[in-house]
Amino acid sequence: IAQGALVADTLSLPFVYVRSTPKDHGLENLIEGNIKPGQKVVIVEDLVSTGKSSLKAAQAVRNAGGEVIGMVAIFSYEFPEAKHAFAQQGVKLLTITNYSAMETRRVDLAVSVAYGSDIGLARDVALETLRAIPGVLADPLPMAEVSRLDDSAMVFTLRVWSKNADYWTVYFAAQQRVKEAFDRAGINIPFPQLTVHMDK
Repeated sequence: IAQGALVADTLSLPFVYVRSTPKDHGLENLIEGNIKPGQKVVIVEDLVSTGKSSLKAAQAVRNAGGEVIGMVAIFSYEFPEAKHAFAQQGVKLLTITNYSAMETRRVDLAVSVAYGSDIGLARDVALETLRAIPGVLADPLPMAEVSRLDDSAMVFTLRVWSKNADYWTVYFAAQQRVKEAFDRAGINIPFPQLTVHMDK
């Protein structure tokens, strides 16, 4: 809302807000503000991932009689499904930046470790393994920390940075090498478990 309001104010143009769902009270409006039939509309977004919510807003504007001449956003993940959906809906998308423009990317992994395992050992093994993977950048430093306590395991978040072109190479290598390193160190990645108590 903030970005759209600022753009509208700077250009001295009217501003409307498209909700993700209609209000559950009053007039149950999906669009806050007035769109006149045939009025040209540029939709302002902050982030575009799959494009589903953005294109839903575009369709709401069209249903109200507006003419969507395009959409602008701060950032796009450039997912192929989004590119296809925007082309299919005939909505031109312009962004300030996107993943292709970024020189580096963060690689995140989630690895489960059995309760009873040595947290310090698991962290050290993970970090040593991550640092040795070709394409992993030394700065920012790799990270390995317990981020969640699930029913059957402790979940470590592993985080490294790579050049954009090396992202998938690093991602797949990290998955395999961390598993192999944990096996060698005797660190167990458990299967989900469910304990059932039955009354006799």
